[in-house]
Amino acid sequence: MLFKTQRFATQQVGQRNIVKTLFKTYSEAASDQLIGRFSCVLQERLQEATGDSERCRICIDLIAGMTETQVQRIYERVTGTSSQSSLIDPLN
Repeated sequence: MLFKTQRFATQQVGQRNIVKTLFKTYSEAASDQLIGRFSCVLQERLQEATGDSERCRICIDLIAGMTETQVQRIYERVTGTSSQSSLIDPLN
């Protein structure tokens, strides 16, 4: 049982790092007003946001609504570990 627990703990650390990286990427883009990196719908929401906490919540909601496949694909794009995507595609 200890082996399984250690394996899952390692996997969870990796998953947390992926989510942290995506959150940092999105929140920096939102706070730096680089909203062109987001889809049109999210651009509108970010423009209507009244403060940092609201922009933060939009980024959290975006990540929470993703599938595991989407999270992995976008993580690979933002970290440069994927050659499958276009540089001009929005990060959504």
